[in-house]
Amino acid sequence: MRNRKKLLLALLVTTACIFSSFLGTQQYTAFPVLPLSPASYLQEVKPTTIKTPISTNEATTPAPTTSSSTTTTTVATETTTTLRPRAFNPIDPESIFWSSCPEPGLGRNSSFVTAFVDGRLGNVVWSYLSVLAAAKRYNLRPIFDQKSLDVLATMAFDERFLRVPSEQWLDQKCGMHGEFVNVSTQKIKIVSSWKDMFRYVETPPREGFEFYKYNFYVADSEVTTPYWYDLKKELVLKEEFKSEATRQLKEYKDEFQEQIGQNLSNIEFVGIHVRRSDYIYHMSVVYPGSTAAGAGFFHAAINWLKKNLQRPLIFVVVSDDRQWTEENIVGNSTDVFLAGSSNWDQPGEDLAILAACNHTIFAYGTFGLTGALLANRPGGFTIIFDPLNGTVTKEMEFGSNLPGWRIMDEQGNIHYQDTRLTYAYFVHPRLGAENN
Repeated sequence: MRNRKKLLLALLVTTACIFSSFLGTQQYTAFPVLPLSPASYLQEVKPTTIKTPISTNEATTPAPTTSSSTTTTTVATETTTTLRPRAFNPIDPESIFWSSCPEPGLGRNSSFVTAFVDGRLGNVVWSYLSVLAAAKRYNLRPIFDQKSLDVLATMAFDERFLRVPSEQWLDQKCGMHGEFVNVSTQKIKIVSSWKDMFRYVETPPREGFEFYKYNFYVADSEVTTPYWYDLKKELVLKEEFKSEATRQLKEYKDEFQEQIGQNLSNIEFVGIHVRRSDYIYHMSVVYPGSTAAGAGFFHAAINWLKKNLQRPLIFVVVSDDRQWTEENIVGNSTDVFLAGSSNWDQPGEDLAILAACNHTIFAYGTFGLTGALLANRPGGFTIIFDPLNGTVTKEMEFGSNLPGWRIMDEQGNIHYQDTRLTYAYFVHPRLGAENN
């Protein structure tokens, strides 16, 4: 009996060791959790040893190459290097999709997702985020064009946190001598709907590479909303913009408290983005029968937040039409302030102001959507516009799939447009009969 107990104990200990070892070797593919402080993250970045054909000399030294019948590939060597296309995270075990150079004919490992990019900063942001989220969802490799990455880095964001590489960077790093860039611009399949994407990923390439390319002005709500909070880690605003936003909000808070004669500790900020200029015409073309959001929508949204939050609120408005906003939204209000610079060439300041707020009001547009993403946090509300023309706008798709979002018309009525995916639960006939 005693020997049996010893044998059982030994068996339990051995099983626990094996299970512990098994857990320790697993590779998790969720987004990495970066530290809350970008500064602390950057201080901890150290070179990491990885198995990669990437040379330590970025500018001139290509990796050794070996030819094959289909493409030029590289010889993997053990190298100690800080891996960054623009911002490869060297402490991320995945190296974010790129632990080695691409090789042809490996199914989804040889399949890339990217996008045609055009428009202003908001359009570039959502093309980038759609590519990244699609790569996560469909197990593809994301790439982005260099000019668009430059737009993100120049106009608003810290490039060290943008993890998706460009075709040009990858081509140079992997010593493909322009071949990868050429293939990425020639052998592409256009993605205009989820049906296109499903059709492509169901038949991955058996030879060569494939490039699935989102059409212009993509903002794929279906793939991005599941990763909503993780995607925010890509878009770290530059310190200069965050500092300016903090300064302005403090200024408005001081002015507000001086006007009411009280010092309040529980003040929250509401960022409002008023998009007019080109959107007045754009709405009538893209959504026939609709009209642009007027002052009624913004005032109704302001009143709704005041009524439902029951706490001191300061509303800060950024707009591409400052005169209209000053006359129709700000007026003589003591708690509404016209903020930002409205500089189309340097929109980082306006975006940082929206991101620094607790809640968001915007009618439409990818710039307002970006501000709502960066500001969106548990307990916060976002109110968007319903043009009441029987159309579900792109912003309404996001609003239907995210908690804390409300869809409101010009008169202040809340409309819950159900654009969510529906999942039917089917009960086995026998179980159904037993429950009757």
